[in-house]
Amino acid sequence: MPKLDTKVAKLKEDYSQADALFASEVRDHVRRAVEGREVDGDAPPDVKRVAAALLAIQAQFARMLLSDQSPAKMQAADAGVLEALSLVDALLDGRNHPIWKFLRGSTKGRAAGNPAPDANTEMATAWASGAVRAIKEREQVSETEACRIFHQNLSDAPAVADLKRSVETIRCRVRRFDLEAASHLKEAAEQWRVECLAEGRDGRGIVSLTEAEICANNRIPRLSDITRRRPINYPLTTAEYIEDLRRRVEE
Repeated sequence: MPKLDTKVAKLKEDYSQADALFASEVRDHVRRAVEGREVDGDAPPDVKRVAAALLAIQAQFARMLLSDQSPAKMQAADAGVLEALSLVDALLDGRNHPIWKFLRGSTKGRAAGNPAPDANTEMATAWASGAVRAIKEREQVSETEACRIFHQNLSDAPAVADLKRSVETIRCRVRRFDLEAASHLKEAAEQWRVECLAEGRDGRGIVSLTEAEICANNRIPRLSDITRRRPINYPLTTAEYIEDLRRRVEE
């Protein structure tokens, strides 16, 4: 029998422990936000992103269902709204739900190759591509030199940390963008190039404009702001609330 690769097994165990800790941090952030306790401190950005998304789904759909609870409204309510609340409840409390099967399947798919970037990363690349083109045109330099100017003038802001890695990182992402980006992203890059040439006086100014745009797009909302918009009678644990809604829909 082939020997178990202990290094691979240890790596999988480390990932499993890290993922469990991450999930625990997200759940703790959601609970503390709902209880009105301060949670917008030094938590990792990814924890805040997931917690904010789960809270926003709860708040938005709860407002929709509580806005009018007349029988006619409940009969016409989209069942997907109830399923969305049920899904969030499962993620927060570990309840049985088909979402776990979906997540397991998705994880296997991600392991088969490089996953596609998220929407924020795609837009950051589009803006960076447009900015590099604008710098190349404004400064009358080569693409490589434009990438160097772009890299040199980036700050240490977390939102641009990926681009800050190296000049080569920027150059590769810009070239891959040209080859693979969807048409709407290429249009966004071209619009940004035009705007940079109109607003940026030089390469440094173009980078400053672009970084500000990327940072604004990556701004993580304060969890306390989201919880203020939740219905006051919407419970922290949604299971009983969902079942009550289901009963009224079925009546």
